Amino acid sequence: MRTGISFTVSLADRLRLHAIVAAPRSLQKHVWRARIILL
Repeated sequence: MRTGISFTVSLADRLRLHAIVAAPRSLQKHVWRARIILL
């Protein structure tokens, strides 16, 4: 079985991802990807 990939997200990047998720006009595919990263 494959091992997971891990990476570090900076505070600025994390804030930007939260903004993408919260914005009502964000594309759904961007929101979906941002949520995966924020898990």
